[in-house]
Amino acid sequence: MESIGETIQVLRKDAKLQQKYVALTSGIDPSTYSLIERGKKAPTENQLQAIADTLEIEVWEIASHWADMLKASSAPHVAPVNIQQLYHERRIAAG
Repeated sequence: MESIGETIQVLRKDAKLQQKYVALTSGIDPSTYSLIERGKKAPTENQLQAIADTLEIEVWEIASHWADMLKASSAPHVAPVNIQQLYHERRIAAG
């Protein structure tokens, strides 16, 4: 199954950016960023936001792409969710 990190990697490559550039621009240690992309470490909310900012996309776009990849893998155990709605609800709750 694809991790959120693997999704980030796909989006980074689509943007034609180097891993080290995204890591440093996002304020993440390059070795930690590498672990995130390989699915060995989950990004924190702040890291995810910083990565999205560097990729010039919204966090919900990363989550949406990830959900699409999971659906494409025909994983029957994955319940459909509205990622964009969940993201906005969480941001509103956080104030």
